Amino acid sequence: MKETKIASLKNKKLISDLFKSSNTIKVYPLKLYFLNGNDYDVNEDKVLYSVPKKIIKRAIERNLIKRRIKESLRSQFEILKIKKQTLILGFVYIGNNKQEEKYNKSFTAIFNSINNILSKLKLILINKD
Repeated sequence: MKETKIASLKNKKLISDLFKSSNTIKVYPLKLYFLNGNDYDVNEDKVLYSVPKKIIKRAIERNLIKRRIKESLRSQFEILKIKKQTLILGFVYIGNNKQEEKYNKSFTAIFNSINNILSKLKLILINKD
């Protein structure tokens, strides 16, 4: 099986456009912002991962959640390969650390959330065509 390398989103203009867009999918504990990369002359899929410091205070825990999101996305990203379309994605962690700390940080919760998000996103992209 080929390892999927997903490029990070670092362009400030694309990041601001991503968060200004109304294209969102919310599945607890994640929220996805997405744009069509073809509109911005992007050659490859770009992904942004964000875990707010306001929700998760410790950097170790924020990095752990980001690593889990990246690994879950990497293992399921082939679901989105549709035609020649490129995507700009922004995953934001919206879980509440105090209420369900163990559930939110678990790999299975993030994996299931990403699976649901990618399924919904694929339906949206297919219906737009």
